Amino acid sequence: MGKKKNKKNKKIRKSNLQMIDTNDARKLHRRYANLERKAVDEYKLSASRQMANNVFQELFIDTLGIPLLALRNRGYGKKRLEEVFNETMTIFKDYHEERFKFEDVSGILKEETGIDFTQAKEDFINWLRDKAKEDERFNEHLFVYTMDEVENGRETI
Repeated sequence: MGKKKNKKNKKIRKSNLQMIDTNDARKLHRRYANLERKAVDEYKLSASRQMANNVFQELFIDTLGIPLLALRNRGYGKKRLEEVFNETMTIFKDYHEERFKFEDVSGILKEETGIDFTQAKEDFINWLRDKAKEDERFNEHLFVYTMDEVENGRETI
């Protein structure tokens, strides 16, 4: 009897794969690339909307909630707080429609009430810096810019 042939030399059978047209492959690739790009764009838009909602929530708490809470603590009732809230919202809308600037508000407050809003802002920034030195969690997330630093392009903590 003869020797058996080694299986290593066995011929490979033709596969069942069919040749596809390169134009069809390109179209298929473009379609999946467009779907992937669309999914990424939708994710970016969703993340952007979520970030905007978080920012506006923070702004409303900082700029509206805290002053209203202070007035409530000083004895203002529901009716007065609603009036202050509505007037504040009207002023916010006017400010965002650029009917006046920060300097206008600061000037009026200083002239009519003696409150130096610009100095109060600087004092608060300095307080935050001192707090950041004491508390490491602030150091990781807190970047405070004074108006001069923003205009001159310098950043400080």
